[in-house]
Amino acid sequence: MALFFGINKYQKIENNNSNLINVTPHVTLPINFLAKGKIYDYLSAINNFLVERSLASIKKDFAISSFIFINSYNPFYFKNIKRQNPICSIYHCVDNIEESKYIGKHGSRLERSMIMDYDLTITTSRRLLDYALKLTSHSYLLPNAADFKLFEDAKKIDLWVGLSNLNGLKVKL
Repeated sequence: MALFFGINKYQKIENNNSNLINVTPHVTLPINFLAKGKIYDYLSAINNFLVERSLASIKKDFAISSFIFINSYNPFYFKNIKRQNPICSIYHCVDNIEESKYIGKHGSRLERSMIMDYDLTITTSRRLLDYALKLTSHSYLLPNAADFKLFEDAKKIDLWVGLSNLNGLKVKL
């Protein structure tokens, strides 16, 4: 109901923390399959309106007058975040968006625009930082907190052996 009609769009995540709320915005149109052009731009503007309206509703319903907006790796929405008057707008650049054929189709150009238009950009790697710094001097490195040794150790584990011991699971190679 929340996706289409906005009914019950706010759900508490934890009973003991009234400040932690899940918000379900209205459904958006699946348009990534479209080619770059006027039709994509028009429908993208509709999608952007829908998600921005959700943010405006949150601000009104919870009496939020000042906030910091963080967009984590989703350049498809909140292109005009300045209209919502955040104290600061931050774009979180997580991965090289151009490496993904699907998301990179429109995401590459949209991400470049966000990096230039948002107040600052944080990146998860030195390479992404170098990329962002070409677009704005307000870019900073905030690396992932990953234990690379743990990943290397996991590569040595034969998962198929462990999976084959589970009851009822058939492993095919």
